[in-house]
Amino acid sequence: MVPAALGVSSARELDGAVICEVENTFSALDFANFALVNAISFEQITAQSLEEAAVSYNEGRCDGLVATEFQLLSLIEGKSDIQVEEHVVLPERFSLYPQGPIVSSGDEGWTDIVRSVVAAVITAEELGITQSNVRDLAAGTNNPEINRLLGAEGALGEMLGLSADWAVNVIETVGNYGEIYERNFGTLPPGFLDRGLNTIWTDGGLLYAVPFR
Repeated sequence: MVPAALGVSSARELDGAVICEVENTFSALDFANFALVNAISFEQITAQSLEEAAVSYNEGRCDGLVATEFQLLSLIEGKSDIQVEEHVVLPERFSLYPQGPIVSSGDEGWTDIVRSVVAAVITAEELGITQSNVRDLAAGTNNPEINRLLGAEGALGEMLGLSADWAVNVIETVGNYGEIYERNFGTLPPGFLDRGLNTIWTDGGLLYAVPFR
């Protein structure tokens, strides 16, 4: 992330810049690798925490702040003095790290439920199941995958130790993956933490779930 006033549109324009980063993080290492490959020289200001790095960035001691997208998001959601309209997240992504829910080991039943809930909201977006139409579709359709997911066919709920309409309850409560994403991140300006590769595979992204069989 850089101040909009800096007037750059690519991280490749940061030769000679001062960069704030958190010490010993993957983000700092990945940017260093990117800079080396692209023959970019930069000066580092290292911090022990993201909050400390954000203070240095806000005080104008550096030209850019290196962090993950969601760390940057946390900074503009009231945890710092950063105002989103005054900054730009540059388009380069230095690496990809898959992220997901973490559960305690030794509880396979709960692990299966958490995985199934994540898969359900992703599949719902792919199949066009939304918070507003899920109850109507739960009555039955001509699509076997929708029927299995929503409990009109099969015994997925029973296999998980849940009711047949478990996925209906989830989707009706929070929506599909796209609706969840839009609710949390859709108010940001265009180009600031766009969904990108986190789009479902049918729309050109990398997001997909195992089939409900």
